[in-house]
Amino acid sequence: MSVSAIVPYYSASASISPYLALCLSSLLSEGEIVGEIILVVNGPCAPELFGPPLDCLTIVRSLEPLGYGAAINIGTRHARNDHLLFCDADIYSPNPGWVKHHLEVRQTEPSVGISASKLVNHRTDRVLDFGIGRARHNHFHPGRDLPVHHPSLRSSRPVQMACSALMMIERSLFLSLGGFDEVLRYHYQDLDLCLRIKRENRQVWVLGNSVAYHRSASARLPRSPFKIDERAYYTTKNANLMLIDYASYLRPNLKAYRHHLSSGGPMALIDISTMTEPDEATDIIREFCDITIFRRTAPPERDLETLTLVDMLDSAALRHDGPLLFLVDRAWSLEFNALWRAARNTSADIVVDRHANVCLFDELCQSPRRKV
Repeated sequence: MSVSAIVPYYSASASISPYLALCLSSLLSEGEIVGEIILVVNGPCAPELFGPPLDCLTIVRSLEPLGYGAAINIGTRHARNDHLLFCDADIYSPNPGWVKHHLEVRQTEPSVGISASKLVNHRTDRVLDFGIGRARHNHFHPGRDLPVHHPSLRSSRPVQMACSALMMIERSLFLSLGGFDEVLRYHYQDLDLCLRIKRENRQVWVLGNSVAYHRSASARLPRSPFKIDERAYYTTKNANLMLIDYASYLRPNLKAYRHHLSSGGPMALIDISTMTEPDEATDIIREFCDITIFRRTAPPERDLETLTLVDMLDSAALRHDGPLLFLVDRAWSLEFNALWRAARNTSADIVVDRHANVCLFDELCQSPRRKV
């Protein structure tokens, strides 16, 4: 069984991006299972591909920026195989067989309509995407920033939505859905597709055994100004298909820390998150322990990679006698707080984040980083 890989690529210069070079080498390493690679080049320049011509490579050119969905839709028209693999130009998998796993899951789980690889942050070696869920006001990424081989992320599983940076779908299913919605030029087109396959009684799965590094946000186009309008369109369009499933991820993660939550007396909550309604998390936390609101301070941006507690909190928080419970956007944003850790006994403190991760504060500096 052969696959058609479609790689959208915005080219602003004639030199080939090192990320694209790695992406193509990763696809070629899979041998005959990737029967063709369709490189959809849009932008002012054509990249110079070095080396001998590749029989499996088709280059489709557009001088104008197409947007992600339109580029994939155009690439699909050139595809000859039954399965499509959408592959961002900044994807790289060092492990053999990563495409084969997408075909294998369809043999064991006939309801699979979309499968997506586990994506790894190219800098931190931690999980970037392993499915996407929905809270009351926004989406979240369960497992974000966990070590790649964390026990909870080893097995493939169904999810509500997934990232299309490395995604497989049957060509016939994709065409029957009308392809990507090209109104969503830069954002949410993959989530829109994932929600629409529910009408076909098909599922979205993420694969624990298909792992790839993802540069993410590597496009050199100014996309952020369009995000608010595209989110409004996408949300209005799919409101009746979205399932609020935050609790289904947070509750089992809290259960793993039940003893720590209940053994140290009431926990003082320090909310440094951007959650519009933090009680979506705290109501579930109260099922496991008593909490009192101690501090609330908003970070300047959502999902910051680093928060420095000594800069953000007063000395009363540092001197608090009882255990602290931090509610943050990303648990691992607290990893680099050496001064705080030196000045306070943090052994009983716990961190919960908006992506439904739960961990001990001291675990943040102990988890080893491992190769994928």
